[in-house]
Amino acid sequence: MRRLAGNLLTLCSAASLLLGIATLALWARSRAHIDVVRGAGPVDAAFTQTCDHFYSGEGVICLWRVRCEHSTGPVTEMMGSGFSSFPTSGLITSRPFSGFRPRDSRVLGFGAVRSVTTDPAAGPWERRWTYWALSVPHWFVALLLVAAPARPWPARVGRWSRRRAGSCLACGYDLRASPERCPECGAVAGGSGA
Repeated sequence: MRRLAGNLLTLCSAASLLLGIATLALWARSRAHIDVVRGAGPVDAAFTQTCDHFYSGEGVICLWRVRCEHSTGPVTEMMGSGFSSFPTSGLITSRPFSGFRPRDSRVLGFGAVRSVTTDPAAGPWERRWTYWALSVPHWFVALLLVAAPARPWPARVGRWSRRRAGSCLACGYDLRASPERCPECGAVAGGSGA
């Protein structure tokens, strides 16, 4: 069971490290491109449609959700799914698909916003749009993903070096004279306590 837990920890550490490296690659790409992945659900019985977005650009990752409610008029699927990429060179004032308006504040890239807008009643339909957005800088996500697997490694290296030196895994006492049980703390040589 202990070996399975160790293998699972190693697998999770490797996955976290790979995601951290991918986040660093997205961060480097975000200087020149804005990438958006979106997935829209179908129009439901209450005449609403929800679309989730993942946005990477301008040094931040934004997760946001848009909900469109049709109060009157024809019901059509307004939002689609897919992937889009835009060069940042032509986008100076607006942040397309980020969920944040230019006046919404983001301190060091961190931000959260909720807003509601209504289309002007032009024609036979009216729509209400609700936006929720969360913004986190790439560097913060990469730091979390790379630092998380590094946390247990100093303890593992310490136990490995004690095992090689013939010391007790629990307290570090020299076990060359008594290899079965530690005279200092009473731990059994296999690693379990007294």
